[in-house]
Amino acid sequence: MSGNYGKYSANDYENSLEIIGFKPELAHIFQGHFRQSKEEQEEIREWLPQKYKGLIK
Repeated sequence: MSGNYGKYSANDYENSLEIIGFKPELAHIFQGHFRQSKEEQEEIREWLPQKYKGLIK
């Protein structure tokens, strides 16, 4: 394990959840392969606690 990235998946809920985290220097790789619509981005922002909202780009 390199610790450069990680993924969490859960499908026990009505809506499935996948969270991908990565080091900032790898952003161009992950953001090129995992796109979200503006609607999906806004929905996620609504669910997040306030202290995490600034982490999403």
